Amino acid sequence: MIIEQIKESQILARKSKNQITASLLTTVIGEAEMVGKNAANRAPTDAEVIQILKKFEKNMLENLKIFNERDMKDQIISVMTELTIVRQFLPEKLTDLQVEKDIGTVMQKLSLAKEQKSMGPITKELKAKYGDQFDGQQVSTQFKQMLV
Repeated sequence: MIIEQIKESQILARKSKNQITASLLTTVIGEAEMVGKNAANRAPTDAEVIQILKKFEKNMLENLKIFNERDMKDQIISVMTELTIVRQFLPEKLTDLQVEKDIGTVMQKLSLAKEQKSMGPITKELKAKYGDQFDGQQVSTQFKQMLV
């Protein structure tokens, strides 16, 4: 389970006195475990932990944009460090080329026309195939480019 990997990394960070990593992972663990506790007092699932990590990643990217606009170099370095830590626990993202190829395969398999209403069945198939790696925005973007 991903939460166990995060806990192990947090312990290693604490032992090696890496405050940034230890602090960030402690926060991630707290948020993830709260989701499980609120949903029947259980451990969080991998999908729930991934959602928490994606939320952290999104917030960090938003902060990075602001810090870049304001030329805040120290904060940029800090956020980049945290982003690296969070991303090590996220599933690998699919390449645009792979997504485009898979869309084509699904369209052929289901005999779908190149039209907007084909997006639903394509999304359903790819979500089932990729699970936690699925990125709806990426699929939508690639599909729209194929329509042009």
